[in-house]
Amino acid sequence: MADMPRLRDPMKKLLDQLQSEDMRRTKTDKIIATYLTNHLDDIQFETAKSIATVLDVSAMSVGRFIRRLGFHGIDELKASLRKSRHVSVSRFDDSGIRFRRDYSEGKLLARFLQRQLDDITNLYALVHSAEWTKAVDMVCQASEVYVAAFQNVRGIGHYFSAQLSYTRPGVTFMDGLNGTYAEALDGGQSGRLLILFDVRRYASKARLLAEQAKGRGLRVVLLTDEFCLWTDGLSDAAISVPGSQASIWDGAAVMTALMDLFVSSVIMKLGHRARLRVQSMNELQDAFGDFER
Repeated sequence: MADMPRLRDPMKKLLDQLQSEDMRRTKTDKIIATYLTNHLDDIQFETAKSIATVLDVSAMSVGRFIRRLGFHGIDELKASLRKSRHVSVSRFDDSGIRFRRDYSEGKLLARFLQRQLDDITNLYALVHSAEWTKAVDMVCQASEVYVAAFQNVRGIGHYFSAQLSYTRPGVTFMDGLNGTYAEALDGGQSGRLLILFDVRRYASKARLLAEQAKGRGLRVVLLTDEFCLWTDGLSDAAISVPGSQASIWDGAAVMTALMDLFVSSVIMKLGHRARLRVQSMNELQDAFGDFER
């Protein structure tokens, strides 16, 4: 045990480097530095190409960044992490023995839950940010609101749209099955707003839809994660949640919590108007008899 402080020193040095201004000169630098900081446990299972794919940057950019850290390549970084004993036991190793042991003892799921709780706690800072306030104001002021989401977050986006429709009229979820997104893009009244969900792996259509919306006079609110590269220029407000810390699976807990907080903020902002809207929706539900009284 006497050598543990010495073994931890290289790790502290690496973490300090990743937080330094020198390693965060550009937006791409910041994205790679943040990813490496949050996923040191996973680097043993990554390549420069796999990291680049997740972050939507080039493998060359990842390689250059790692060399600036003082390593000849990602293999040397992995070797340094192994020497520092910073290898996760939350994924399969070669034998799977540690994984099975941690799973059977409940440690694996406990770590997974704690990391999700940490991510959700980090949302608190977002709720008090100027960008959050701006996005909520835009939703409250818009003449019409359109919501789009893709792939594995499509269900979250659809639920978000349904919940938002309880707070104000004129909310539409676009599934894109018509191939045109004409609901939002074929004209209509001024003051329209697009709310776009896009998290890694990023949907190829998301950026295209934002470009079309901006070109046709819609304002855009982007709900994404901290690794998204195209928040600037194509969105009027971008809310970036912390990157997933989950060690088993990129779950939906953080994005769902974000959605609930956002809808709650809209309700508080609209005040009496939201209460009247909820009352009207409840009356319609009662009229059609879909819910127990």
